[in-house]
Amino acid sequence: MIDSANSPPTVFIIDSDRHSRRKLESLVGNTDISIKAYSSPRHFLKDIHEETSGCVVIDLKTNGQDSPYISHETMSDHHRMPVIFITAYAEVATAVSAMKAGAFEFLERPVDPQVFTALIHNAIEFDAQQRRQEWEYHSLDQQIRTLNNRDRETLDLIIAGHSNKACARTLGITERAVEMRRAAIMKKLNVRTFAELLGLAITHRTLSRMRASKRIDTTAPWTGTAATC
Repeated sequence: MIDSANSPPTVFIIDSDRHSRRKLESLVGNTDISIKAYSSPRHFLKDIHEETSGCVVIDLKTNGQDSPYISHETMSDHHRMPVIFITAYAEVATAVSAMKAGAFEFLERPVDPQVFTALIHNAIEFDAQQRRQEWEYHSLDQQIRTLNNRDRETLDLIIAGHSNKACARTLGITERAVEMRRAAIMKKLNVRTFAELLGLAITHRTLSRMRASKRIDTTAPWTGTAATC
């Protein structure tokens, strides 16, 4: 389970050019956010793990062929950090490619300091929100996993809005048996009211679908559109 509280947010800068890398570091250095800079994407990937939080800033000229790879890796189930691409050339094709690779945002040099720092804060907050959501999902998922197949079958019907009578007819059991199943499910999930049961089950289902859509559509941008500054 991801516990972002144990991993303070960091801005990871990847740029093979020392001068431009130092410039980006200085822009982030005006904030209270920690920074790590790399000249190689490969070195960066070796240095991060599941609990690593924050965002990634990468110059498209940095081993260009690896840039989409970096974005894909940092958006995987193990890393999943927002990626900000920077380029010195305002080419539409480049911007589109970056966004399809999963960029959080795309910036053109020269980078405006205020726009850049604001974007950094937005990316870090976005990352924190995603991690809170992930933590909530895992917490709920552990509870749902305590249910057996019979419990889940009954819960699906309850979520769909079926009455006890309708559930009994569908499952081929008595209404009393349905009531007993519902009581057992509520006990396993540690909820006291029917409203709590519905809220927990629906939230788990919603978060599960959101996670599934992210895994399936790995080329979709996380947010925003191409921007210049």
